[in-house]
Amino acid sequence: MSREARSAGPRRTARPRRPQHPPEEPVRRAPTGSDESALSYLELHRIELEAQNEELRRAKISLRASRDALAESEQRYRELFEAAPVGYLTVGLDGRIESANAAALTLLGDYPLEGRRFSDFVAPERQDLWHRHRRALLRGEARPVLAIELRALEGTAIHVELASTVARSESEATGLRLALLDVTDRHQAVSAARQSARSAQIMADALPVLVAYVGTDERCRFANAAYVAWFGEATEALQGRSLSEVLGATAYGLMREQVQAALAGKAARFEGEIEYRAIGTRYVHVAYAPDLGDDGAVRGCYLVVHDLSALRRAEHALRATAAEAALAEQRERRRLAQDLHDDAGQILSLASIELRALSDAVDAHEREKRITRLTTLVADAREHVASLSFQLSPPMLHDVGLVAAAQWLGDDLARSYGLLTRITVSDEPQALDEATRVTLFRALRELLINVARHAETTHARVRMGRDGDCVAIEVADSGCGFDPDPGRLGFGLRSVRDRIEHMGGSVQIESAPGRGTTVSVQVPMNGGEAAAPAPDPNER
Repeated sequence: MSREARSAGPRRTARPRRPQHPPEEPVRRAPTGSDESALSYLELHRIELEAQNEELRRAKISLRASRDALAESEQRYRELFEAAPVGYLTVGLDGRIESANAAALTLLGDYPLEGRRFSDFVAPERQDLWHRHRRALLRGEARPVLAIELRALEGTAIHVELASTVARSESEATGLRLALLDVTDRHQAVSAARQSARSAQIMADALPVLVAYVGTDERCRFANAAYVAWFGEATEALQGRSLSEVLGATAYGLMREQVQAALAGKAARFEGEIEYRAIGTRYVHVAYAPDLGDDGAVRGCYLVVHDLSALRRAEHALRATAAEAALAEQRERRRLAQDLHDDAGQILSLASIELRALSDAVDAHEREKRITRLTTLVADAREHVASLSFQLSPPMLHDVGLVAAAQWLGDDLARSYGLLTRITVSDEPQALDEATRVTLFRALRELLINVARHAETTHARVRMGRDGDCVAIEVADSGCGFDPDPGRLGFGLRSVRDRIEHMGGSVQIESAPGRGTTVSVQVPMNGGEAAAPAPDPNER
């Protein structure tokens, strides 16, 4: 080998630079001297180059592996991104969609989303909410997850929970990353539950009874309109309050046993008079029904309250009325018995005396006189018995009709009480059934007797006729009048009202102290077919 070649070798095989690590040893310089020394130097340099080449090869392999790992990681991310059940979108600063995963495509529509404005998918009534949310994000203001309604291009409503972050590059915002969780089913379930609750509330409010619900802590969770109105408080004021606070200590003390039994899973009932904190004393029937879950555990109980106070008062009033009716019947029987004794009995006694005198008479003139006297007494007895029979049940009411019976009644009251009655008939009702005739006659008789006894007048006016499909009777006087408050009506007027209303009719009373009284009665023409009249205690 020539000197030029030997001297050129080291320059062509100069050691390459290692950009990442400095050389561990200083670069050796070719020694000057013998050829063995140069060869040793070149051999050593060759070994170093091979070591460096091996290191470079390993570095390339490592870099390739890193690139492969990065590509694999990116691929896994892309697969997860596409397979995720949550819709992901990237939106530029101009509001246009730059990328979307498969879930977003399925959610918003299976068509290219890139280039469309995200706001195009926001429901019109939620546009302002979305734009305010977007501006807040870009200003760096933390925002919670946003519940918003979207619209697919075909118009389908989609309810989503929207989570957003700002995409950045070197501290500069480049857009938004959006995650869309479809909660439509959950929203529909919540809406259905609310609708069910509203329907239950509507049905409960329509019930004529009081309904409330308490939890296991004995606090009110629900009350229908009747319950709220009963206590005179708003629904919100009752909810969450303890049962003892709502009812009052006295009422709760009476009901505690039944409430605790229901909350232990057993149905219970209570009936009796209770003094409530807010509304006073009421007579109630309360049913306690436990509310059991699917696992059999008690979640609370329902209270169904029937306010029987009015019914109780009506029962007491009915008993009082029945007692008063019994007394009135007894008084009427006593009057009839007295009439029979005082009038018919005396007439018959006189007739008996006349018969004995007739048997003892021997003179023809005396016998004729006794016979005439006896004939008169028998006629008087017959007339009096006929009058009593008419008072009990006038035959002409059944044979001739209501108007004829009313005229006879006016004549009878004129003889008995001195009451002059003027009867006016317009469009006389024909073919009335027996129940209607009897009911109207009894009402007319009761009203005219009231005038004779209480009105402090000797005149009365009666108008009879048809009013559409009804029979109408009006009894008026110019007497002293009275207060027509229903709570102050006497037994006679109450019995008239009860009988007429039982027939499906109505009674109107117009009166005032010192201004007379007018009572108007109306009964349907076919009233007797719907209901029978109340029994007359005087009929046998």
